[in-house]
Amino acid sequence: MSTLLDVQQLCKSYRKQSGLFRYRTVQALDNISFSLQQGKTLAVVGETGSGKSTLAKLLVGIEKPDQGRILLDDTEVQLGHYRQYNHQVRFIFQDAAKSLNPQQKIGQMLDDVLRFSTEMDADARKQKIQQTLKQLGLLNEHSEYYPHMFSGGQLQRVALARALILDPKLLILDEVQCGMGRTGKYFAYQHYGIEPDIMTLAKALGGGVAIGAMTAKKEVAKDLVPGSHASTFGGNPLACAAGVAVFETIEKENLLDNTKEMGEYAMEQLRLLKTQCNIIKEIRGVGLMIGIELAINGSTIIKECIQAGLFLNCTHDTVIRFMPPLNVKKEHIDEGLGILKSVLSNY
Repeated sequence: MSTLLDVQQLCKSYRKQSGLFRYRTVQALDNISFSLQQGKTLAVVGETGSGKSTLAKLLVGIEKPDQGRILLDDTEVQLGHYRQYNHQVRFIFQDAAKSLNPQQKIGQMLDDVLRFSTEMDADARKQKIQQTLKQLGLLNEHSEYYPHMFSGGQLQRVALARALILDPKLLILDEVQCGMGRTGKYFAYQHYGIEPDIMTLAKALGGGVAIGAMTAKKEVAKDLVPGSHASTFGGNPLACAAGVAVFETIEKENLLDNTKEMGEYAMEQLRLLKTQCNIIKEIRGVGLMIGIELAINGSTIIKECIQAGLFLNCTHDTVIRFMPPLNVKKEHIDEGLGILKSVLSNY
């Protein structure tokens, strides 16, 4: 099996200001080497601050290493060609803002991808950019925006647009949290006019019973021979029976329609709450998968909500996840948002 990516002795340091006139050097990566064969997966695991994101930025070409070599298909990546290399290796970062050039408009970023990777003329590139933005719920005028002009949720869509604009040959989607009706459709991808080649499912698929599943198109599944993939909780009779029962319940109780209706109602009430609460920066979501982005750390707010009987959680320090059960009713949403409003009124 051929080596697709070969990384040799990568080093990267940053110069950080530690006083009015003093600077210190922070060594983010030191002598990192590894290789990745075609068809294989590499996991980079480490604590916060261990250099995972820095390594990813070097691999995708967002930043240049201080020293070391990166070989792609046995060809060394030249330091002067990083913008071109950036469109051969695609990344979607969890924090989309950190993967985007703050000095470049979104349209310019997407145009660069097409210029370096296709033979499209200017008109065709413009049409493709508009089509991709529309596919992800963005507007044509967003191509003239800089990253800082977007909300957190919109930045995630921009990162997706940059990855999808080249019509990748293989699209793998993780629907573990957003699948099984959470967004008002069985699967979140159905909102965006795309279709995955491989999709992963778990959690809600079993309705509380541990289960894991991977689905694939026939042309992809034929290469997934026995022994090439596995799931700890997939395939046993109890888990499969629970999965069947979940689908039957969603259909019998019309939970997709309820999720859509209650999601719209919750978003409407939360937008109203935003007008009354200065620390709410943005309300975003689809169906009953809703994020409330705050201007402050939300950990204390979460604790106070739990003490008052409303169970929520906070991600990325500032985003409250509002994810009621799919059979929720208006009175439940009103009761929960009443508690949240009472807590937020103290800030």
